[in-house]
Amino acid sequence: MANKRDFRKYVGEVVNGICQDMMMAYYNIPGADVDAIDEAIIDVLKAGEIALAQSNVQFDKSAKAFANRKEYNNEKAKYFRMVYTKIHKEFTEALGVALKKFNAAIPQEIKDINKQVD
Repeated sequence: MANKRDFRKYVGEVVNGICQDMMMAYYNIPGADVDAIDEAIIDVLKAGEIALAQSNVQFDKSAKAFANRKEYNNEKAKYFRMVYTKIHKEFTEALGVALKKFNAAIPQEIKDINKQVD
C-alpha cells in the first residue's frame, strides 16, 4: 500500500464487498447454514477492524536520531513498508479463514450448480 489512507480504503472496500456477497447468499440460498454464515461475516468484520486498528501506527523515532534527513526518510519508509506488509498478511489470512467457514455453510448441490455455470 502506498500510505495509510490507501490501506484503510482498501480494507474497507474488501470488507464491504465480501460481507455484501455473504449477505446475498444468506438471504438467497435455500438450505445454507445461516449460523455459519453469520460467524463468517463477523470474522470478516473483525479482521477489517483489527487491520484498521493496527494501521494506526507512527514511526517511533525523530529526524534528530539520524545523521541526515535522507537516512530518516529511508528508515521511516522501510518501517512503514514492513508494518503494512505484516498487517496485510494477517488480514488476508483472517479473510481466508472466514471464507472457508462461509464455503462450508453453502450446500453441496449449490456448489455443483456453480461449477456447471463456470
